[in-house]
Amino acid sequence: MRYAAVKCMTRSYRPTLPVSYVAQILGFQSPEPSDEKDTGGLEECTEWLKAHGCLTTDSSGEMMLDAKASMATLFMPEPDDAVSHGDASLAVNDFLTRSLS
Repeated sequence: MRYAAVKCMTRSYRPTLPVSYVAQILGFQSPEPSDEKDTGGLEECTEWLKAHGCLTTDSSGEMMLDAKASMATLFMPEPDDAVSHGDASLAVNDFLTRSLS
């Protein structure tokens, strides 16, 4: 869902978009205003965006998503824990130990 939302945002908003706004839309931050800034959500959102090929810039102290440049570089990364047959619990070693018992 987040990937589809970012893909739509990069096509709709030009040239840049504040990462704080993107973090709220994607659910990394709560929309309610608070006295202290939630930097954990911003950092997590920035890392997620970079992992999916988005380009961010730091203009005048605020992180911005470069929507125009990111539109061409977006991709869905392969999961780190993925296996070729789709089930991580069916490793070859597990299969061999079960069949020999």
